[in-house]
Amino acid sequence: VHAFRDVYFQHGKRIVDLTYGSEGGWWKRHRPDGLVVSTHDFTDLPYLTGDFDTVCYDPPYVQVGGPATSGRVAREHRDRFGLNEPDRSEAQLLALIKNGAAEASRITAPAGFLCFKAMDFTGSGRFCDWTYHIHAHMLGLGMALHDEVVHNAGSGPGGHNIEAPKRARRAHSKLLVFTWGNR
Repeated sequence: VHAFRDVYFQHGKRIVDLTYGSEGGWWKRHRPDGLVVSTHDFTDLPYLTGDFDTVCYDPPYVQVGGPATSGRVAREHRDRFGLNEPDRSEAQLLALIKNGAAEASRITAPAGFLCFKAMDFTGSGRFCDWTYHIHAHMLGLGMALHDEVVHNAGSGPGGHNIEAPKRARRAHSKLLVFTWGNR
């Protein structure tokens, strides 16, 4: 953790979290100097091109549990990103994430880093390989994958409360670090 922090969240650098939310979960262990907490629509940011040394982007994916079982923070998350809209399709959600990624890359400095949280999931009985879509989209924007950090957040492959599994439960997310061009 320290090595990651020392590379991407260096003292004196301008760092922005585009999806901070009400609790700022990324910053529980380390809150860097110069952190800007953005509460703006991440698809239409007021910042200048190349304004930040490190851009952190943790877009909405899938909430664990439904509205009845999710807590206050999860409800706020769904409301903030429009996930409570009953007609929002998977394609619309992916388009929202890609639009935010375009803005995030725009405000990343030429020698900067874009730290992009990504996760794959199973929805409606089919595997959604969003990490692949994100990686391809970022390459199309001119950014290259610089680093990948896997974060294990669950009880292991398959989960612990699945009665008739068809696929392994996702117990991890990835932090994809992009830079401009190949470095």
